[in-house]
Amino acid sequence: MNKTTGGTDTFEEVTAGVSFPIVTVLPPSSSWTGSKTFSATLQPTARLLPGDVFRVRVTVERQSAGGWTLLGTFTQSAGGTVWHFASTNSTDVSPNVNVRLTTAALNSQHIIRSVAGQGFFRCVIGGKARRYDAFLAASPGSANVTIPLRWTLRDLSGNLDVPLVATAGVAAATLADFAEATPRTPVETLFTANVDVVPQNWADIDPLRAYELRVEAGHPGDAVFTLDSTRNTMPANWLALTGTLRFANFVTTFDQLTGDPLATLGGTTDPAAHAAGTLNIPTGHGLLPGHAGHTF
Repeated sequence: MNKTTGGTDTFEEVTAGVSFPIVTVLPPSSSWTGSKTFSATLQPTARLLPGDVFRVRVTVERQSAGGWTLLGTFTQSAGGTVWHFASTNSTDVSPNVNVRLTTAALNSQHIIRSVAGQGFFRCVIGGKARRYDAFLAASPGSANVTIPLRWTLRDLSGNLDVPLVATAGVAAATLADFAEATPRTPVETLFTANVDVVPQNWADIDPLRAYELRVEAGHPGDAVFTLDSTRNTMPANWLALTGTLRFANFVTTFDQLTGDPLATLGGTTDPAAHAAGTLNIPTGHGLLPGHAGHTF
């Protein structure tokens, strides 16, 4: 069994056992034409992560006096995800919840740091949590589950991580033990959480460079962080404005913009590395400090 967490061609081997050897013995003088069906039960030796994509690869060999001869190999052209609940103990302490992140997107690629609620870049993540616990109980209970999160901000232009004020948090979900049916099945719920990104040094956010936020969801209930799933934002330029606008020595402020200022940015040969662009300030949202009755 192979897995991939991204591209369609970069697969990593995952150990998977087979519950019994599949061997067909034919009489010495017999022949076989047409097709033949084989079956097996895959038994992974470790829990398969719900955020990875898997596909099965089959190798067919023939045994003779000289040993084994390869007849052919077949690999699924399209992979799929797996919700693998590895616990066989109905009363263990683990909540037996698996988590898969499905979305990660910035609210806005530009912020005005002086405006309330804009002192950070907010990424909204979404995901699914499934639970299959206490499966031998008379009826399902319910529990509030804490989903550990951690994140890193990557400067793709410089190929380095940006130091952040905070790099971890949690999401929350409420799930029953299982869904009552015949047979009993896992229960699923959707969840969302906000990841607020604040660099230790705002100068590290350069609007002429591309950034990508990587969010990881951990396995609920584990004493140390154990990865369940990852999701990245789309590579993009980020712009953090102070809200101060200077005309030589004359200082003004602004608290709102129209349109996307990043769309107006271009390259620069300025030795001070300033980015040239346009700020579209709506009428009345340009302010003169100390002169409350005057705006522009």
